[in-house]
Amino acid sequence: MAAARTPPPPAAPDRPFWRHPVFGIAVSSAAAALLFFLTLWLQGENERRAQQRMIEDNPRLRDLTAGLRSMIDSRAEMAGIKAPAALWIGRISEYKESSAIDGSPPIAIVALSRPALLAGTAAPKDSPNRVEIAGDPAIFQGPAPVKGETWIIAVRRDSEGRNSLHTAVRASQPNR
Repeated sequence: MAAARTPPPPAAPDRPFWRHPVFGIAVSSAAAALLFFLTLWLQGENERRAQQRMIEDNPRLRDLTAGLRSMIDSRAEMAGIKAPAALWIGRISEYKESSAIDGSPPIAIVALSRPALLAGTAAPKDSPNRVEIAGDPAIFQGPAPVKGETWIIAVRRDSEGRNSLHTAVRASQPNR
């Protein structure tokens, strides 16, 4: 009769998986990535809170944003002026102004980086990192926006979801 064979016991690994160099590298990389994204989120949250404090501490900005929020909530039109669809606060990342050609008025294009939505709804074309708004440069009432300044901007929307300037107010000077 043939002797009953027992399977050989499985070979024990030379070392546990947590002592393998690849495991250490993977854990270190995951921790570094988590720390990086946590830092980015905290920076954005800190900036949003600083913007909110800026509005709360300045009576002029507080009253302006309260009035624009009520216009957005009520969707009321005043003397043919369309009510804004959204109210944004953010830093100017880009400002361009076209030249007046053939008697047509110039058009300004302003981009806000990392904008915070204060009221209304974002358009499908708006992203959490950038909002572009076009309109009449006369709305800025004073010097043109400078990269790095914080502005509060109310926007109207056309049927295609493009933002146009309704109200724009400088909230702070650029960091220098």
